[in-house]
Amino acid sequence: MKRMIRYSPAPDESLPSLNSHLVVPRTRELTESAFTTELERVKRQHRGVKLAIAEAEHEKDKIVLQQKRVEIGIAKVSLESTKQDFLTAAHKLVEKRARSAIASDNAQSAVAEWSMNQDAIKEKIQGIHIVVQEAQQKNLDKRDDLRLKGTPIR
Repeated sequence: MKRMIRYSPAPDESLPSLNSHLVVPRTRELTESAFTTELERVKRQHRGVKLAIAEAEHEKDKIVLQQKRVEIGIAKVSLESTKQDFLTAAHKLVEKRARSAIASDNAQSAVAEWSMNQDAIKEKIQGIHIVVQEAQQKNLDKRDDLRLKGTPIR
C-alpha cells in the first residue's frame, strides 16, 4: 500500500529554507503610530534585556566578592596556623637550648661535684688512715707497756 503524503502549499518559514535566496521576506507595513508603539516595545525589551544583563553581572560580582572573602578568610586562617607553627618551633628551640644549657651546667657541676667528692673521699681516707695510725700507735704503746710490766703478749 502506498502512503499518501500531503505537501504543504507554502514552505514552513520557521525552519531554514534550502532556497532562502528564492524566498521573498515578508515586511509589514506599519502606520506611524504603530511603528512608534512597536519601537517603544522593542526599546522596553532592550532595556529589560540590559537590566537583566546588569542584574546578572551584579549577582556575578557578588559571588566573586564572596569568593574573595572566603579566600581572604582562608589566608587569615593559614597565616594564624603559620604563626602558631612558628611559635611552636620557637618554643621548642628555646626549650632545647634551655635543656642544653642545663645539661652543660649539670655536666660542669658534675665534674666539679666529682672533684669535690674526690677531695672529700681523700680527706675521709686520710682521716681514717690517721685514726688507724693512732690506734696502731696506741696498740704499740700498750704492748710496750705490757712488755715492760712483764705480761706475756700473744
